[in-house]
Amino acid sequence: MKLPLSPLNPNMSSGSGSLMWFRKGLRIHDNPALEYAARGSTCVYPLFVIDPHYMEPDPNAFSPGSTRAGINRIRFLLDSLADLDSSLKKLGSRLLVLKGEPGEVLIRCLNEWDVKKLCFEYDTDPYYQALDNKVKNHASAAGIEVFSPVSHTLFNPADIIEKNGGRPPLTYQSFLKLAGEPSWACSPLSVELSSIPPVGNVGRCEILQVPTLKELGYVEEDQDEFTPFRGGESEALRRLRETLSDK
Repeated sequence: MKLPLSPLNPNMSSGSGSLMWFRKGLRIHDNPALEYAARGSTCVYPLFVIDPHYMEPDPNAFSPGSTRAGINRIRFLLDSLADLDSSLKKLGSRLLVLKGEPGEVLIRCLNEWDVKKLCFEYDTDPYYQALDNKVKNHASAAGIEVFSPVSHTLFNPADIIEKNGGRPPLTYQSFLKLAGEPSWACSPLSVELSSIPPVGNVGRCEILQVPTLKELGYVEEDQDEFTPFRGGESEALRRLRETLSDK
């Protein structure tokens, strides 16, 4: 599906660079933030930040993994990042991986790179809400356009809460009454981008490859411990086609 995009800012400089900050939406298809980043740009910086807040190994965790994520979830994420990198390379780009506190990393990149647009998918997580405000404030002060569409969820949670008098609905039935038809329901379908502008000059930023579990500091467990489910958009689309073909 293709979500409606806001019109281009007439004050936006032509032929400028864009930074596409990947978080949960690790996909090429149906990604309005990526589509907007690519539109009218001479270069695009596709960035993912390895956040110690979620991915730092914790030997005291209940099960192997970090404080907030088990080893299978982290493996799934790394599968997804590797698949995204592969998809971007087919379009003449690549995934830029950096490590550190995301707010600090993003601000450093915005200062270092020639960026006129910052694009990322809206996230309802309180941790990311605070982080996003920090980054958006810096970008706005630097004259950088920010585009952050709601596309991880089918509806904008803030709209649903507003329709319900400032409170989240407590039942699915009440949610359905409030939600109605999603705004994108009558929009034309967007399959995928046919190309992405190349990556620009990354300056002094030390770009990493998608790391392995071992490179992140995790000890490889017995294979029997792992989930059979692989991460990545390609695997997700394969499973979708397989399911839809089963009449």
